[in-house]
Amino acid sequence: MKGSTSFQRSWTQRSVGMFLGVVSGTMSLGAFAQNGEGALHLNFTRPEIKTMIKGPPDAARVPGFNIVVNFPDMSLTASQQMAFTNAEAFWEAVLTGYRDAILVGSVTIDADAPAIDGPGGVLGSAGPTAASQQGGFVLTTTGSMSFDSADVAVLEMSGELEEVIRHEMGHVLGFGTLWGCNPDPNTANGCGFGAGAGTPLYTTGSGEFIGAAATARWQSEFGQMGTPDVELEGGAGTADGHWNEVLGGGGLVGITDGVNDMAFELMTGWLNSPTFLSEMTLAQFYDNGFTSNPMTPVDLQSFTID
Repeated sequence: MKGSTSFQRSWTQRSVGMFLGVVSGTMSLGAFAQNGEGALHLNFTRPEIKTMIKGPPDAARVPGFNIVVNFPDMSLTASQQMAFTNAEAFWEAVLTGYRDAILVGSVTIDADAPAIDGPGGVLGSAGPTAASQQGGFVLTTTGSMSFDSADVAVLEMSGELEEVIRHEMGHVLGFGTLWGCNPDPNTANGCGFGAGAGTPLYTTGSGEFIGAAATARWQSEFGQMGTPDVELEGGAGTADGHWNEVLGGGGLVGITDGVNDMAFELMTGWLNSPTFLSEMTLAQFYDNGFTSNPMTPVDLQSFTID
């Protein structure tokens, strides 16, 4: 991660560091509890999806894909609000709409920075709060992103706030949060919605994401066999909701797209900067009911699931 010269550790592929202070010979990131390797643990809780509707009213249905971020109070500064706006533009540039002629109203996200537990600990809460069931998919319609007021300033100072917001906005859109609901949701999958008979994209504790499009990219982009590996460590909020990497984010995974190691993928559980967005992550969104740029999926007949 980007940082001062007080701590800089080089890996074979990229450099990674973070804004660190030296106090009595020890390293500290504000009051964040770190693993000593420079990777930020993205320790967020997930809100409950309180509302599920069959589809938005006709007047609210729009083609394409759009995010609207609301700031309901003055808890985020103008520069912090801009980081959310930039993350919104990031996702709007790569997600182009929904599969099978599904029309969903704009995804509305409320963003704020309340006091949660002080510096370190839980960084915040982010995820969908309402969803629409259409075309065999459960899709986010509203979400929330709350960053601990004591932590958001440290993240901004370190230069990592926008990357963390991008990551958490991905969870609001369904990455790791709606895997148990898609496709063809049914209550037996632990989704809580639907009466379908679909096999979920991910089963808690399995460590394997079985979506066809993401699996194809796992094999073609990263040269791997089988299905994409999901993180099983890191505790609640990390396990079962991110791509797998070295525990604590403190080393290279050894799985690359030829340039980028998975340790730097945007949707792993520890943030190593600079991040990249893999085609596999975009394909995961296809498996969850989206279309994307570049378009997915690749030829779905070209892979096997072991």
